[in-house]
Amino acid sequence: MDEEIFKIHHKDARLLDNVIKDVLVDVTITSPPYFDLKDYWYDEQIGYWQNYKEYIDDLSEVFKKVFEVTKDSWTLWLIIDMFKRNWEVVPLPFDISNSISKLWWKLQDVIIWKKDKTVPWAHSWQMRNIFEYVLVFSKWSNFKYNINSIKDTVDLKKRWVKYPERYNPNWKTPDWIWEFPIPMQGSWWAWKWHKHFCPLPPELVKRILMLTTNKDDIVLDPFAWTWTVPIEAYKIWRKYIWFELNVNYIDKFKKYFEKTTNSIEEQFDKKSINSKKQFSTLITNLRINKFASLILKRFKGKVENIVVEIINNAKQLNKHKIIKVRYHISWINLSPIDKEEIILFTKIPPLSKFWIDSELNFFEDSNLIIELIKLQKYYIFPSTKFYFNNDLYINTKEQYTKIANNTILSPFSIKISEKDFE
Repeated sequence: MDEEIFKIHHKDARLLDNVIKDVLVDVTITSPPYFDLKDYWYDEQIGYWQNYKEYIDDLSEVFKKVFEVTKDSWTLWLIIDMFKRNWEVVPLPFDISNSISKLWWKLQDVIIWKKDKTVPWAHSWQMRNIFEYVLVFSKWSNFKYNINSIKDTVDLKKRWVKYPERYNPNWKTPDWIWEFPIPMQGSWWAWKWHKHFCPLPPELVKRILMLTTNKDDIVLDPFAWTWTVPIEAYKIWRKYIWFELNVNYIDKFKKYFEKTTNSIEEQFDKKSINSKKQFSTLITNLRINKFASLILKRFKGKVENIVVEIINNAKQLNKHKIIKVRYHISWINLSPIDKEEIILFTKIPPLSKFWIDSELNFFEDSNLIIELIKLQKYYIFPSTKFYFNNDLYINTKEQYTKIANNTILSPFSIKISEKDFE
């Protein structure tokens, strides 16, 4: 592959097949030219001075060629808005979608980009527009969509502390409304270098890139006049191909790129990644403790306490399980029927929905547990407060013999309060 292709191309997007001759594009992210709102100072530009049918036909021609150079399991993302003409709404996003769907693109998602920071006024006959559409197309039904890469831990309610089984350890899945304010004048490089009606926020583009690409994947923007896509692609080590008609825009981009290249580094948010890992571990640990707590509650008077052992060397987890745990159950007057009842209790809801591959060990002789406790600290949790440990732990036989009934002993400490998440 000729590495010279990964750059800005001063060419009409309708001729992109003259530049890209192989099927090599992983994702295309673009905001097409406005229909007749902006002049890009090119005689044969798409949109300005065209009628609406010509405009739709030309955009369809571009995306037909994008389809032909895109790999089978990859996607096209269009950021686009509606507008009014002759006192009625023109549904541009849906007209384009209908047109290119005839070219085998499959519409997979419609996301609302809530941009907020628009002008604070509107015409007397319409409300203020604070959103645009993000249309997601794929070539086939099986396409790359790494949803875990953009899941977040924010906005979780206090109930997740007591009900960890209701929350995915892989964090919260974003919804179809994405809120990324438009960069304000003076706050973003695009305003400094050239004006634009609605510059794409870097965070919006980065989210799409994280969803759809890996390092060294190839990103195409056939209408990259705001620069956001190639800049964000470069920041996280993606290769980019960019088409632009306006020489002035290209020159300004090159100057900006040369000025900032040395200061741009890989932008993966390590703090965010660490936070997500910590959240995943916390949700899993809460599930482990609550699992034991529910057994103690259901069989109070028959089960004394439960010691938790994490099986780290489990060769293979059962389907839909996230961790393997051995629960050592100390019991009082437990009949064989009681043991069968406890085992059954762990196999049906709610415990079956905890994603824990559980193994139960009923014991009377505490020597095995004593040996386990000697290996590491075991933290003490009352069964009613499986989410809070006040740094109390044991690791000796003497300490174990003094443990009260209805206690969970876990190899991890948790100290959280519902009040912290109100």
